[in-house]
Amino acid sequence: MSAGTIIHLEILSSHFERSASFYADVFGWKAGEGQTGGHRAFQVPSGPSGSWVLQALAQVSGPVAFVGVEDLDVALASIEKAGGRVLVRRQSLGARGTGALFVDPDGNVMGLLATSSATEAPETSAREVVPKNRPAKASATRKEPAKARPATAPKKKKTPSS
Repeated sequence: MSAGTIIHLEILSSHFERSASFYADVFGWKAGEGQTGGHRAFQVPSGPSGSWVLQALAQVSGPVAFVGVEDLDVALASIEKAGGRVLVRRQSLGARGTGALFVDPDGNVMGLLATSSATEAPETSAREVVPKNRPAKASATRKEPAKARPATAPKKKKTPSS
């Protein structure tokens, strides 16, 4: 597997058996046995591996393509420098390895999957979720927060004597 190649695909599912049947009938995809952590694996005849993800557990609202990278930290730094925003910096994907989620400048959610063991997540750490309000471009220095607008004087109430 080479870096820069789409190597895994996640598709939302509310019912694994229905999804497995649909994609088998339409495209000939083969579903894996059982499920693990809200995922059920599938194999595409000549493409990336994939899994259906229970909608209730999904972190995004649509399919996610995972691109193979050799070093998550280097790839994430490149994404931020180029105008993307990191959603999940590091997440264990079980036997698949360590992954991350990001948004490109057009708003598309994509995933990264480390292709080497050098970027595996520590066993004891939980995934790091980056707040949504974080700016898309990383900055070397923090900007001061915007100053609040001055309050306007309250309107005078009309009284019967005026």
